[in-house]
Amino acid sequence: MRPTFKKLIPLYFLIAIPVACKEAPLNDLKKGAQEAMDDARMKAKQWRELSEEELQKIWAIEYKTIKVTHSDLTELDEKLNELGKERWDCYHVSEDGEGKVFYLKRRKSNAVRYLTDLLRLGSLAF
Repeated sequence: MRPTFKKLIPLYFLIAIPVACKEAPLNDLKKGAQEAMDDARMKAKQWRELSEEELQKIWAIEYKTIKVTHSDLTELDEKLNELGKERWDCYHVSEDGEGKVFYLKRRKSNAVRYLTDLLRLGSLAF
């Protein structure tokens, strides 16, 4: 027995409706991706216009060394937390005969202004 056209119509709707429903979010996703690409192209153009001196300032790093001769851990924690609030990052600790030496670094403050642009362009890897 051959199915008639009338019997196939409900099957068509069972297949076509879910596909049509999924198209709207896909179009939104495509639109969002296109806007992100356009924004990235604009930012890349702005970055090309920066001078080499400006780029060096953005990536400049400051260093700081502190020597701790006492062993009060609470006071040390407070000092390191205070430095952390100022964006200092401890990258090495060594001991000498008198105590511990903490080596810290941070990007200069003007790099923060460009952080969101750098992340958007994919220039930073964490």
